Amino acid sequence: CLIFGGYYSVSNAQNYIEIFYTDNGQLKSKLIRYSLKKIQEDFDFLVQIHRSHLINPSHFKYWKNPNTIFLTQIELPVSKNYKEQLLSL
Repeated sequence: CLIFGGYYSVSNAQNYIEIFYTDNGQLKSKLIRYSLKKIQEDFDFLVQIHRSHLINPSHFKYWKNPNTIFLTQIELPVSKNYKEQLLSL
């Protein structure tokens, strides 16, 4: 069972997704066979910021530049197609 409160982001990795989370303050990742679309349907609080990335918005920290955000321990690109959605949070 996945509990997403402590998870930072989900990234597409071909037929898998890579979930980034912390364990005792250390950033870790887990690769599971699942689709980005399906995980977004199952966990509707995740926000798409790029065709390959979803984030847990509770871990959003700041904009590094107009096309990059910083989460608690992760830096990710934001595509122009999803930028408005992120700005509206």
